[in-house]
Amino acid sequence: MKTKCNTFLILCTLILFQWGCAEEKTFEANKNLNGEEQVVTSLPEGTTAYYVSTSGSDSNDGLSASTPFKTLSKAAGMITGEGDAILLNRGDQWSGESIRLSGKQGTPENPVTIAAYGSGPKPVIKDNSDAAIFIANSSGYVIEDLQIDDNGNGITLIYPFRNGREYVRIRNCDFNGGGTCVKITGDYQRDVTTAFEYNIKDILIEGCTSTGSEVFLNCMYFNTLKQIDFETYPIWDLKIANCEITSTVKTAMLPRWTKGGYIDNCTLLDIYTGEAENGSCAILLRRTRDFEVKNTEVGYVHRNAPNGPDGEAIDFEGHVVECTVSNCYMHHCDGPAMMFFYTLNQNGPVKYNKRNYVLNNTFHHNNQSAHHPEDCEIWISDPLRDPNGPTIISGNTYTRVPGVSFYLLRPNVTPNITFSNNMEVTDAGPYEWKFDGSTSGIPAEGSHNDVVSITRYDTYVQLELDTTKDDGPPAFALDDTHHKGLNTGLNIDAASNPKIYMKIRNNTSGRKLKVYWAHQLEDEYSNSNSKDMNIVSNGSEYSTYVLDLSKENSWTGTIDKMKLVWADMSKGSGTVDIDNIKIAP
Repeated sequence: MKTKCNTFLILCTLILFQWGCAEEKTFEANKNLNGEEQVVTSLPEGTTAYYVSTSGSDSNDGLSASTPFKTLSKAAGMITGEGDAILLNRGDQWSGESIRLSGKQGTPENPVTIAAYGSGPKPVIKDNSDAAIFIANSSGYVIEDLQIDDNGNGITLIYPFRNGREYVRIRNCDFNGGGTCVKITGDYQRDVTTAFEYNIKDILIEGCTSTGSEVFLNCMYFNTLKQIDFETYPIWDLKIANCEITSTVKTAMLPRWTKGGYIDNCTLLDIYTGEAENGSCAILLRRTRDFEVKNTEVGYVHRNAPNGPDGEAIDFEGHVVECTVSNCYMHHCDGPAMMFFYTLNQNGPVKYNKRNYVLNNTFHHNNQSAHHPEDCEIWISDPLRDPNGPTIISGNTYTRVPGVSFYLLRPNVTPNITFSNNMEVTDAGPYEWKFDGSTSGIPAEGSHNDVVSITRYDTYVQLELDTTKDDGPPAFALDDTHHKGLNTGLNIDAASNPKIYMKIRNNTSGRKLKVYWAHQLEDEYSNSNSKDMNIVSNGSEYSTYVLDLSKENSWTGTIDKMKLVWADMSKGSGTVDIDNIKIAP
């Protein structure tokens, strides 16, 4: 693609590109230091873009891919505001360097942009003791197409009191390890004569992944926010969509102090792997109004607090008003899938949850470690006192662990709540290999790559990987061609079982696991029948991962063999323990 296009192509590009409205991206060509054509995000006319590459120099002008800066701080120092951009070279890594911007204002039409250019893997910012990207007191930002590894925090947004800032977009970023991926914080004090009603509104976090981080999203306590003023919300219109969160050390999402917005089409699995001080959950709502959690999967939330009652998928933790949980799949949590609770110690009158809605969800085998009286899918310890209308729980289906009820009321609680049209269903019977003697384990073992040994223990199988053994990345086949004559395929009905769950402990440097499948034992594996997932590297504990293949066109018919590949492991060795593999609805 050439830098200068003819008039027709320019008109097409202008029509397609509507920044902040349709939010589409177009691309233009540039050349890097080696003269290779590079693809970069197309920015509005008049934008000044500063390029950064680890092979560049801070004595360059930074205005093209052929004259990039070397350091992130140099590029950040050039940003003045509306329409400026920092573009990081794909394939490069910055260790101990960060981007810090304060008071640099963009707009939805001409944001300040931090993104990538070039070809290859996403650029990486890693190993900062504080935030990799720090934005303070600023409107109008787009941050996208980055990998952020092992930082104290990933992206910090801070809004001092009486700001009234708007519009942040964080898209297609991968967070591995480290502290909080996206932290929103600041100070707030309502002053009806001079203050804005909100500190920040219109935030969208979309298409991001997090693996092994402490927390994905944390709306921190606003220091000057008076607890007695329960109608003040510093954050308006907070949206999280199409994100995949795996193996957080603590609660995955805390959309607190928020009015309006949603969590939509996200996956949160293996949540709160660390020890909880008070309680544990995947999504904590507190002082949240007009917010939705919808079309989202939450599973394997741990209960690591000694004698704690928690371990929920979603916790209504006080003054949650007119919020909705709908069309979600909540499963295999250590505690109840949901809890309605109220907080007693917020320096003011008790504030109950009011007029919330739990509609058309699927509850499956929650309260896995039920050792409390609260053995249920939904625990209600809140009186839900509201003369203006009930909390409604309706249209849900549930599959219970034996001895666990659908809902349970705390003694002496008679809440304003209605139940209707909720239905119990029976187990669907997934394809599952537990490696504990109850099943045969892996049905057949085919050709392996870089696997030195396979050791079967009482409850798991251990693979010893060594990249020097064979060409290519390590691979482990669940079934393969040397069983053709026995016709021992997996015989999986793909349409009825679109999700693959794996509980593994990955004590290798690999962070990418690629799953291949084939329909016949004779078929060759191909990239068209595969999907990648992020995994925790050098892990000391098990993590549970899920691949949703329901939108993969090639996941169809009967699946007869599969293979796991540590796709990014080009050197080194280590062990992988597989506790459980399940292919299920």
